[in-house]
Amino acid sequence: MSTVIFLEVCLNDLLVGYLTHYPDAKTIFVVDEGYVEYGAQRPILSLSLARPHDEATTRALLLDDRNKSSFVKVPPFFSNLLPEGGLRKSIAQRLKIHEDREFLLFSALGTRRGFARCGHSEAR
Repeated sequence: MSTVIFLEVCLNDLLVGYLTHYPDAKTIFVVDEGYVEYGAQRPILSLSLARPHDEATTRALLLDDRNKSSFVKVPPFFSNLLPEGGLRKSIAQRLKIHEDREFLLFSALGTRRGFARCGHSEAR
């Protein structure tokens, strides 16, 4: 059996969605339905996923699957949160992972910053 690893992505205590990493190195971000239904009062995760004062466009962006999956790396919004250059290399060496394995970097750094919580499930 292969392990599927997921991170709950949160803003404060509000669940935004799940960043899921599959054994084939594909990573997908799925927005939680509760976050979408929160409406115009929801905190903004990223301006790439929101248009303030335009709820219809924001909902469409949140539900659109484009730019929410990637191989080896994480989707663009999450990738941009990671350190670059020498700092990334240093962190990857300390964690004993390759610096291009962004999900593993994000799971190590995101959970330490309170941005994400890690979970595992067994794929069949």
